[in-house]
Amino acid sequence: RSAAWHRLPRLSQFRPRSLASSSCPDSPVFRPRLLSGIQPTGVPHLGNYLGAVSHWVRLTRQDGADRPWSPPSLFCVVDLHALTACPEPAKLRQLTLETAASLIACGLLDSPGVRLFCQSQVAGHTELQWLLSAICPISKLQHLPNWREKPYNNAAIFTYPLLQTADILLYRATHVPVGEDQLMHVELSRELAARFNTRYNCSMFPLPEPLLPCGAAAVAARVRSLRDPTKKMSKSDPTAASRIGLADSDDEIWTKLRSAVTDSTPGVSYDPEQRPGLANLIDLLAALTDCPPAEVLVRHGPVENKLALKRLLADSLLERLRPIRRRFAELLAPPDGPAEVARLLRQGREAAEAEAAATIAEVRRLTGLPPL
Repeated sequence: RSAAWHRLPRLSQFRPRSLASSSCPDSPVFRPRLLSGIQPTGVPHLGNYLGAVSHWVRLTRQDGADRPWSPPSLFCVVDLHALTACPEPAKLRQLTLETAASLIACGLLDSPGVRLFCQSQVAGHTELQWLLSAICPISKLQHLPNWREKPYNNAAIFTYPLLQTADILLYRATHVPVGEDQLMHVELSRELAARFNTRYNCSMFPLPEPLLPCGAAAVAARVRSLRDPTKKMSKSDPTAASRIGLADSDDEIWTKLRSAVTDSTPGVSYDPEQRPGLANLIDLLAALTDCPPAEVLVRHGPVENKLALKRLLADSLLERLRPIRRRFAELLAPPDGPAEVARLLRQGREAAEAEAAATIAEVRRLTGLPPL
């Protein structure tokens, strides 16, 4: 593990995941830096919110010794990654606006020292990607599954993990909140950070630690489809009733919850194996109320039947989402709303550029390239 991690308190909602790597001798203690990114897919669904966004907010709001991050904590809308799917330009612009507005509405920027920006507006991402490609064996990328699983046939899909590594190392991030499916990409960033440090006999990059959800956050990270609890909640599902969007109206939310798949067994009990549909609803209620799933029915009981559970869940969900939905609508209302989003993204870009410029200047010096 990086030396920086040993000097940090353990975070209650996230757990570190140790990954095998070599470290640079005499490694300095890097300033703790939090970084994560999100694809511009528009308004997040409930699974995105509970599994990632709400816990980014929680991490940035921790006080005193429980919030050890050195400012700025950085979050980016990774619009360059989105180009692998060849979206229509107007669609990409709209989705980027909606994604940024959603994060702001969720309170991500409410804490001081937190910045949000668009990946494509900081040139250092692609420059560092190219520099890292010179030390990355092709076999490393061939072993990653991302380029085999995607339907798109372009080189960007193959080099996608290199750009992810550049996203992290450009800001010398020490901690990256991710899900299980992104662990292999954080591992690549650790390996390439160690390889660069060894190749140039330096301690340029920390070895980033992935932060995996635990406790209530782990429950939230496994939100399932409302129509098929064997699948994750996803925007790719053609059935709109399978997911709840943060911008859904009260009526839409209740309609989707009321029709959510459960089972024919009488009563309400938590049994993910035998009653997955019902367990999914209980998991949602647990995540919203920060209560272990096994205890949530006792805390909110007696819950007499499935309809009562769905009503209880709807009440908790609407209480959480109404202020977010209101702020989101304000941020999309022209002209002031989009102008405010642009202002905050510009502020974030300026902070990110300052960090990125220092990294690129040092990397260019170490690799023998002339200064800009």
